[in-house]
Amino acid sequence: MIKIFLLSFALFCNYVFIFSQKTPTTTQNFQQAIEDFSKKIRLDEAASANAEEAYYYRGLAYAYQQQFDKAIADLTKAINSFEVTHTACPYYPDRGKVYFSQKKYDLAIADFTNAIKADSIRKTVITTNYFSRGTSYMYANMFDLAIADFTTAIKIDPKDIQSIFFRSMAYCTTGRKEQAKKDETKVIELGGNIKNPCQ
Repeated sequence: MIKIFLLSFALFCNYVFIFSQKTPTTTQNFQQAIEDFSKKIRLDEAASANAEEAYYYRGLAYAYQQQFDKAIADLTKAINSFEVTHTACPYYPDRGKVYFSQKKYDLAIADFTNAIKADSIRKTVITTNYFSRGTSYMYANMFDLAIADFTTAIKIDPKDIQSIFFRSMAYCTTGRKEQAKKDETKVIELGGNIKNPCQ
């Protein structure tokens, strides 16, 4: 039992570093990651241990390979396992991004909403969760809700250039050209470019 745990822990430590650095970058290495995490899952389950983190990291590897259904399945297992004994699950944004990649915007919105709730429980504020939900709203043609989320992100970080830029597009799409142009000016002031200004 101890040997199984030590081998499992070694595999986990190796890939925590890899994914925290957003590497590896080749299909071969992602496939190796999937194989190693599959092995860790088997070891954890053989030792009656919680395989939550292994499912999470294997889910990320599947996502990087654009195997989205498998990614969703693993990330869902990780979320469900985490929530058995904890609150404020940190995995919702990653599953939300996969749903967004699949153009399942309603499911992405639900996950980013859960991520924002988790931030509140942890008493932290992560602007990217508002930006991600805002982007999901925008692609779902729910522009007022998108603008509200981008505005929240900007209030938290006035230099959040991606939220300012996307809010300018949402304003422009809904005919609020003056507000769009103000945001475009701010994007340029922050060092960004506007290739297609609002007309």
